[in-house]
Amino acid sequence: MKHHQFYLKSLIGISGVIGFSSFLFLIGKFEIIPLILLAGIVSLIYVVPIRKKSLREIAYLKSPLIAFVWTTIIIAFPWVNEYGISSTIFPELLAYFYYFVALTIAFDIRDLEHDFKSQKTTPQVVGITRTKVFSVVLISLFILIIAIVNENMRYNIVFYCGSILSILLILGINKQRKEGYYALIDASMMVIGLSYFV
Repeated sequence: MKHHQFYLKSLIGISGVIGFSSFLFLIGKFEIIPLILLAGIVSLIYVVPIRKKSLREIAYLKSPLIAFVWTTIIIAFPWVNEYGISSTIFPELLAYFYYFVALTIAFDIRDLEHDFKSQKTTPQVVGITRTKVFSVVLISLFILIIAIVNENMRYNIVFYCGSILSILLILGINKQRKEGYYALIDASMMVIGLSYFV
């Protein structure tokens, strides 16, 4: 057993070195370093308990923290790395934060029976129906903000299809849904990503 642990730790160490080297290679702007470090620290504390409690166990924080990390890595990282920090990115960051919160609280419905009651996730606090309505409102705000600030997306049919697909899938969530259904919600996010290449 100890022999296997040595190889496992070695692989983790090698992977870490390769990952860090790749990260340094990808950096185009110095501003990206504190951004990535912040997302990394939040991700770590989200899982690893400090004083016997991780961030995800603190009331009301689970979905916003996940949305923050996703927004930082998926939207802020490539933007800042390419163009640097500018005020023009903030409306889109806010829009995507809304979108990712909408998706994560949809997954909170799936996790309703497994989350600690002390976490006070949205479905625990307001119920499943109101959670769905809240998600739809957030995605509607996402669509509105992106349509206003991004001229390229304003008339992009793929963008609207991906957003509407997210809404329909969230509205269709129930206790009988299997994991494959939630994979479709992730896929709707990918459709929105693809819309930037259309």
